[in-house]
Amino acid sequence: MGEQLLGFVRTFRRRPWQAIPPPLPSCFRLVFLVWLGFSLSTHAGEEPQNYIERSNMDIWVGEPEIKKVDMESVTKKRIVTDNTHFVVPVLVTNTSDDKKIDFRGWGSNMFMAMAYLKDDLDNSYKMVDLGMFNTYKGKVNSESIYPGKDAFEILIFEVPLDKANAFTLTLKGRNVGESSDFVFTFPRSYMGEGARKQAAKDKEAADKQLEERNRKEVERKRQMEDPVWIAAEKVRVDAEEAKRLAVKYAGFRMWHTADGKFNVDAKFVKAIGSKIVLVRKDGTKIEVAKEKLCEDDRDWIDSGKWKAAK
Repeated sequence: MGEQLLGFVRTFRRRPWQAIPPPLPSCFRLVFLVWLGFSLSTHAGEEPQNYIERSNMDIWVGEPEIKKVDMESVTKKRIVTDNTHFVVPVLVTNTSDDKKIDFRGWGSNMFMAMAYLKDDLDNSYKMVDLGMFNTYKGKVNSESIYPGKDAFEILIFEVPLDKANAFTLTLKGRNVGESSDFVFTFPRSYMGEGARKQAAKDKEAADKQLEERNRKEVERKRQMEDPVWIAAEKVRVDAEEAKRLAVKYAGFRMWHTADGKFNVDAKFVKAIGSKIVLVRKDGTKIEVAKEKLCEDDRDWIDSGKWKAAK
């Protein structure tokens, strides 16, 4: 009975019109009917084209999810992606009796697109490269699918926009030896419960960030109209400007000639023989004979105080 029930569930998810319910004990019938009613009502009025049947194979696209992906590095270290992704499960079944399928994963080559995802707003979403040396459950490079066997692959895309209501997934036929491509369509409501919860969680986080930005902007405008804040801001700006000027003009002092007829606000640069070189705040350089300076200036040079002022 267990195998019959699993077979029914699997067929119902792919081709509900072909599903034949298994015989069930009376204690399980109510539970089964409730599940069946829920499954039918979940997608009521919607017709996801998530299943394609060819002469020698069936391809089924499961419910996508928005979630972080668990990976394993080349050193066998467990890693979880920082961001959420749009994760699409794909199942390929070989229905032939005497032919195997040489399956090349649609996500096996990040340099050559073999799977395309678009939404009803005409946006395209790229497949996500999680690293050449990282692996995850559902990653397929190449695999031989023998008659009656399945191959399961996980395709990882960028997260679609919240406003997108329907999606089209195109898989290249050459990856399973077919000349024509496989095109699937499904509504947003086909996404798994986990995807809907994650999308709601992401939207809530985005709304909170927007609310916080708006709150800070309102607070900033309110502060700018507050006289106390304006006065405090002026004091802060003046202090920063004074500090900047102090750094810029460090080492500048008033220089005087011995006869008192000349003085200049300048900075000591160097001594060349009996002359010294000074520079004004405007960058103009002056050469003055040391003996023409007043005694205090000559003592300042001789004491080496100019070294600390540089």
